[in-house]
Amino acid sequence: MIYIKKQALSTSGNSNELLTAYRYLKTTRTFDSKAIHLQRTGRLGTFPASTGQEAIFVGIGLALQDNDIYCPYYRDQGAFITRGVPMETILAYWGGHESSLQHPSYRQDFPICVPIASQCLHAVGAAFAIDHQQRPDGVVCSLGDGATSKGDFYEAINAAGVFDCPVVFVINHNQWAISVPTSKQTNIKELSQKAQAAGIVGISIDGNDVMAVKQTVQQALKTKKPTLIEATCYRHCDHTTADDASRYVDQHQQLSQKNDPLDHIITQLNQSGVSKKMLDTIDHSVDQHVNQAVEQYLKMPPPNPDDLFDHTYQSLPADLIKQKKDCLKEFS
Repeated sequence: MIYIKKQALSTSGNSNELLTAYRYLKTTRTFDSKAIHLQRTGRLGTFPASTGQEAIFVGIGLALQDNDIYCPYYRDQGAFITRGVPMETILAYWGGHESSLQHPSYRQDFPICVPIASQCLHAVGAAFAIDHQQRPDGVVCSLGDGATSKGDFYEAINAAGVFDCPVVFVINHNQWAISVPTSKQTNIKELSQKAQAAGIVGISIDGNDVMAVKQTVQQALKTKKPTLIEATCYRHCDHTTADDASRYVDQHQQLSQKNDPLDHIITQLNQSGVSKKMLDTIDHSVDQHVNQAVEQYLKMPPPNPDDLFDHTYQSLPADLIKQKKDCLKEFS
């Protein structure tokens, strides 16, 4: 049966749940700001911030159980932080340390995927294996709205539907595929409607509401059925530090669509009776934690050229063996 559901806003969680979510949201926002500064001062490579989109990734991180498998794309630092990955490890990846992705905090999760939409196929493969092994776990795959225009995405949701895999796809619908607006990518009103082509469940939610994201992903995982979740938000930053969004984003349009996930949860916290003093205490703690992670990252030695080769294949093909020798000779 094919059907589309429209999910309403979540009801607030209790104050403890909201405070936990707030800490992760604030940590992600602060971390992104520090990472951009590091890149601008030549101490980090190209970095994709998630400003305005943090609730989607933190919500995913809060929904995942320890044994679930996460297949991320490249804007997922909120989920990584919530999942327990040290922030200095995330910085190390964007600083060129490929070996950082071997950190035990990743558990069985897949590494960061920069190619667009290929992680969707990886997620279906992992979910198929879980189902075959009759394990109780599930798989969550994150992707941007631009990924839903790729063939990999359609092949993945089709296979998920055919094999009835326990996989949840979460679309970060931030309105832009780099500089291409959603209106020039597709003619449908909601990206969750694409679930119809695969005969799987499609759900649209407010991507600014971290509790709505958490609850919806949790519910989808419990069904053990393939599900496509569209979480709508707005990207309040450049696509990456290699981009200049002011060249294509109408500032008046951006202001009119602004709906900040931190503002959203602060309103919920105020309604729950949480004081500004408590939030200020959390903010101070977050600043200290992020600064400590940056200090740890800056103490790391430069990336090893071997990493380019040693973390790609289990056994290097002959042509790459030669390239590795030439590379090491160049850096010796």
